[in-house]
Amino acid sequence: MKFLIEPKDGVWLAVREDLDETTLAEQILSCGICVSDLDDCDAKSPAKKLAYGDLKTTRAFDPRFIWWSLTQGAPAKFSKSGESKAWKGYIERFLKDEAEIQKAVAKFDPETIRQSLYPGVEDFYQLLSHHNPHHYKVYLTRNIVPIAAAYGKFLGFNEVLGKCFDKEKSLERLMMRHSFPGYFIKGDSEEDEAMLGVLESCKKRKVIDQYITLYRSDKPTPKKMNPKFDINIGKNYSGLVEVMKKMDWPGFS
Repeated sequence: MKFLIEPKDGVWLAVREDLDETTLAEQILSCGICVSDLDDCDAKSPAKKLAYGDLKTTRAFDPRFIWWSLTQGAPAKFSKSGESKAWKGYIERFLKDEAEIQKAVAKFDPETIRQSLYPGVEDFYQLLSHHNPHHYKVYLTRNIVPIAAAYGKFLGFNEVLGKCFDKEKSLERLMMRHSFPGYFIKGDSEEDEAMLGVLESCKKRKVIDQYITLYRSDKPTPKKMNPKFDINIGKNYSGLVEVMKKMDWPGFS
């Protein structure tokens, strides 16, 4: 991969070798749909905020929470797959009834959501909608629908798919319902990487014409970046937004 924006103050943008600023922006903006992960991709993880926030409440003394924390919560810090297993376990134990779900969702008011978003995320989605008012945006996430829907509503998303612990199959089902010629996929984990095979298969079978993918990486290093994705960025979307704003699209500034 090569850097279109060299790392500085947390802002950087790396792309595959054949992409330049113009083709990058063209490919993203020409896709009719954006399918994105939420936690640790667009925002500081709402799931982690909820689960580990319980350590500061009376739930910390609940034997069920203590068991979850020791057997799943603590190990989750060592891998993305561990995070997925821990979150699934948390949902099964503590987000089963409507009262608990509503209590959890209440923690994510618009201001809390805005503050949790990575820099440039809100601008990025506004830019997509500015270019194409009919651009379709979907959250495909392991989080529960009510929390993801709160983020989706704030950012102008059209659809939210929650508790997607098999993202490959979830994307396949989504693509059966939506016949967009181009797909833009965003993620930050092995589960998100699994969707790349679905996209390539659909392109070979001429189900879609094109796709472009983005990986939200922790650091701009070969060990942390994922070259299987076309684009890699950090926890700041500002560089990507500035590159896309350079396009001479009507109404852009």
